Parts: sequence; C-alpha cells; structure tokens
Amino acid sequence: MADSERIEGSGSSASESPARAAPRSGPGRMVYMDNLRGFIVILVVVFHSAVGYMVHMPPWWYVPDSRKLIVTDGFEALTDVFMMPLMMMVAGYFAAGSIGRSGPRRFVERRATRLVIPWVAGVVLCTPLITYVGLVARGARPESILRFWGAYFQSRHFHHAHYWFLGMLAVLSVCLAVWVRWRGPVRRIEDRRGPSTLHWALVVALPAAWLFGMNLVIADDEWLVWGWVVSIQPTRVGMYVAYFAWGVVAWRRGWLEAGGWLPDVRRWGALAVIGTVGVLLYKSWCLRRGEVWVLAINAVLHSAYCLTMVMLLLGWFHRHANRPAGVFGGLVRNSFGIYFIHFGVVAPMSLAAVHWDLPAAAKWLVVSVVSVSVSWCVSEFALVRLPYIRRVFA
Repeated sequence: MADSERIEGSGSSASESPARAAPRSGPGRMVYMDNLRGFIVILVVVFHSAVGYMVHMPPWWYVPDSRKLIVTDGFEALTDVFMMPLMMMVAGYFAAGSIGRSGPRRFVERRATRLVIPWVAGVVLCTPLITYVGLVARGARPESILRFWGAYFQSRHFHHAHYWFLGMLAVLSVCLAVWVRWRGPVRRIEDRRGPSTLHWALVVALPAAWLFGMNLVIADDEWLVWGWVVSIQPTRVGMYVAYFAWGVVAWRRGWLEAGGWLPDVRRWGALAVIGTVGVLLYKSWCLRRGEVWVLAINAVLHSAYCLTMVMLLLGWFHRHANRPAGVFGGLVRNSFGIYFIHFGVVAPMSLAAVHWDLPAAAKWLVVSVVSVSVSWCVSEFALVRLPYIRRVFA
C-alpha cells in the first residue's frame, strides 16, 4: 500500500487517486484497510445521525428530537470509544510509510493539500450552516444566513464540528515530520513476535491516565475552543496521540501486513464481548456519580475496550474483508468526501425529521441512509470531478 495522504490512510498507490482507485488484490496490498476505513466513516455518519435520539443526549447537541430511543445511548457509548482512535491509528500507520518515501518536506506539502485545505474550507464554509440549523432547531430566530455567517467567527457558537479531526491529524503529521527531521527516518525492522505484555499495558495505561486526569477538571463530553485554530475534546487528546503513535510503531515493526503480526480474531473477539458488557453496565450504573474512583475505573475500562475493538476490527477485516468491496467499494472510494460532507446533510435531515410522526428508530434509519447516500453523491459527482477541488478529494 503506497500512499497515505488521505486522512483515513488510503491504500491506493501514488499514481492513483486515493479517493477513486478501487481496492485491488495482490501482493503487498492491504485491501482490508481500505474497507475498514470505509466502514468506520459510514459508522461515523450513523453515529452523528443517532445523537439527537439519545435519552441522555449531550445538552449542546445541534438538533434534539422529542422522540427518544434508549438503544442509541448504548450505541453511542460503545462506538464513541473506538471510532476515532482507530482512524488515528490507520492514519499514523500509513503516514510512517509515506514520510519514508517522500521525506519530511514533501510529506508536509502533501498533508497541507489533503488536510489543511479541507480543514479550513470545512470550518469556513460548512460549520456556520451546521450551527445555523442547530439554532433553528432549538427555536432561535437568527438573522439571515449571510449576516449570521459574517458574525459567526466572532461568536460563542464558533467551533470546528467534525473537521477537528483534520486539524488534529495535520498537527500530528507536522509533529511526525519534525521528529523525522530531528531523529532520522522511520526505519523498518522485522518483528514477527508481535507486541509484548508490557507494550499492551502501556497502550492501555497511558491513554487511561490522560483520560482520568482530564476528567478531574473537565467533563468527557465538553469541548475546548480557543481562538480560530483549536477545537478539541480535551479528555480524548491523549488517546488520539497514542493511537497515531501506535500506528507509526506498527508500520515500523511490520505488523498488520502479510508475514507480520496480526491480531487474533478469536482472542480479541472474546475480550471485546466482555468489554462491551462491562462498558455498558458500568456506564449505566456508575458513571454519572462522578466520584474519583468512578472516573478512574471508567478511564481504564474506556482505554481497554478501545484497544480490544481496534484490534478486533483490524483482525476481522484482514480475515474476512481483504478483497475488493464490490458494491460497497463506491463508498470506500469516496470515504473522505463522505466524511467531509456528511454533517451538512445530517443536521438539516435531523431538523426535518423532528416534524415527522415516526418512531425514533425509523427517523434514525432514514436520516442515516439519506445522509450516507447524499454525501456519496456529492463526493462521487462533484468533489472528485470539479477542477482544483479534485486535487484535494481525488
């Protein structure tokens, strides 16, 4: 897999467009990474479509709905743990290979095109519209959209929405380039034994320690916005950095590819089942109490469950989805465009669904399907075809 300039860590070669090139089988190909990336992006869309129907919805969410579905609370509690760390891990994995081939300077230039441009464009062009829809959903009567747009960047409503991911990945990419410039290239070594027990302990302990420490001063679902550049969820930063770094280490040691170490699906699957039950029970019964010991146990559970799900998905997709994706391939090829566009569809669709006389489950399904479909259409027929824009998305 040759190029990784896409946020999700594409497996397409440098001569092909990562957004458009269909996954191909063959020696050295890691088709399962393409398919896993596409799956996670679709999961993100479904995740954002579900939040408004949660019984314990975050108070700041854009479009609340009066119809509730307790299943969405469980779905959010589980998927929120591992989706973005997995994306960070895959990005780190292919960033390590890419910077080795192109060098730090060229690597940063490509990341500026693939990450910084869509990050800035999304924040400037899309987040005002998403926020405007949210204000309308809560009964506010903001001024015209153009006036709101002009005042938005100086208002308390300013945020990056889901584009925070592009910004953080750009920062981590620059940090990797600085590290390589200082310490030299990331060299491959053969390590067929796989991670040690100490390695796994650190992968759990370090993010857990960060999460616990931050939870002492800030709630897990709170976001920090500072100036125009910073928009982050402070409690999760440690986990994102750790999984990006783990991806770099995994590439360096030849893990996750043919001939190297791969996660055992049965072992990680059993751990994931135990973790799923544990996380759901603990978050249902204890988490809202807020005592220090509750936060400490939650941090360890959160980090351990994240690890089990990341390893399970990597192992499962390698075993069962390491081949071209067929019909699903269209979504895989457009995963970056879908990620970029989707919130601009989810928000107005959720607002429209508020007035539908349907159960919450039906609303969630319709909003999810329409959001994925429209986002795919915009990516397939616009983002990867228009001059100049296609340089970012195609």
